[in-house]
Amino acid sequence: MENERIIREYVKYYNEFDIDKMLALMTDDVCFENIMNGETDVKTTNIAELEQIAGISLNIFSEREQTIKSIKTEGDCYIAEIDYYGRIAENLPNGLKQGDEIRLSGKSIYKFRDGKICSLTDIS
Repeated sequence: MENERIIREYVKYYNEFDIDKMLALMTDDVCFENIMNGETDVKTTNIAELEQIAGISLNIFSEREQTIKSIKTEGDCYIAEIDYYGRIAENLPNGLKQGDEIRLSGKSIYKFRDGKICSLTDIS
C-alpha cells in the first residue's frame, strides 16, 4: 500500500507542476522512459536528466492532468492505468499549436527501491 500511496502522490505533484516534490519521491539513479506509439521518445538514467526534461515540459503545457484508473501489481512492478489530458502552451515544431488539446490513455510502470521510485516507464 505504501508504494501505491507514493504513486498517487507522484501523480498529484505531476498534475500540480511541482517538479521538486515529484523528484523527492525518486532515487538519484531513477530511470525514466516515455514510449509513444511504440517508439521511445525520451529516456533518462538519473534524476538530474529527469529534472531537465521535467523543466522543459513546464513550458510545453498550460494544463495537464493524469488520472489514475487503476493500479495493479505484476512481480516487482506497479502498473497504473491512466488517462492523460494536456493543453499545449505554445506552438511546437511537431505541428501542435497553442491551445491544442491532447487526450491519451496508457499506463505507467513503476518500480521501487528503498521506498522511492527507481524506474518509471510511461506508455501511450
